[in-house]
This record gives sequence, C-alpha cells and structure tokens, in this order.
Amino acid sequence: MDKVISWSVAISQIFFVIDIIIFLPMSFITKTKKFAGKGLVFSSFIFGITVWLLGAIITFSYWGIVALIIGLVLMGVGVIPMGMVACFINGLWFELIFLVIGSILIFITRAYGLSLIERY
Repeated sequence: MDKVISWSVAISQIFFVIDIIIFLPMSFITKTKKFAGKGLVFSSFIFGITVWLLGAIITFSYWGIVALIIGLVLMGVGVIPMGMVACFINGLWFELIFLVIGSILIFITRAYGLSLIERY
C-alpha cells in the first residue's frame, strides 16, 4: 500500500504544479477559460483519489475493517472524515493536515473549474 499512496501523492503533486503553472494563468485568458476549467476539474478528481486513498488506508490501519466498511457505506467518502478522526486521536498531525488541506483543495479546484466551464 505504501507504493500506491506514494505514487498517488506524486501524481497529485505533478497535477498541482500543472494547475499553478498552466491552468491558473489560462483561466484569466478568455479563449482558454473553458479548457482551464476542464483541466482543473480533472485535477480535482486526481486530488480526490489521493485523499480518499490516504483516508481509507489510515482508517483501516488504525481502526480496522469495520470502520473502513462503515466509512465506505457513508457514500464512499466517509473514510476521509473517519481518517481525520483517527489521525487526531492517534496524533498523526502531518497526515491530518494533509487530509484537511487535500479536502479543501478538492473543493476549491472543482468549484473554480466548474465555474469556468459553465460561464464559458
């Protein structure tokens, strides 16, 4: 599982750099706003996969299969908040910050990307 999460984080970091260097500047040019929006929305799904995987791994590692199943039953995204609580209880501050910032990043990039797509 370490390889899966390390690859996922690496890919997310690449997409984050692409978002900052390419899609964000493109979002200010009228002719490229829709393309930038699509790129940002795609990136948000990459970020979502990474955060979801980390939440699932942390939930399973610290609370076991029952907590993982409960998190999956909560529309599949319940593993992220459960992973956050597990990090808080076990003092995994770096992982908690990663989950929180990653969740915020998902919503910001998706909302901005969708607004660009809908307007242009």
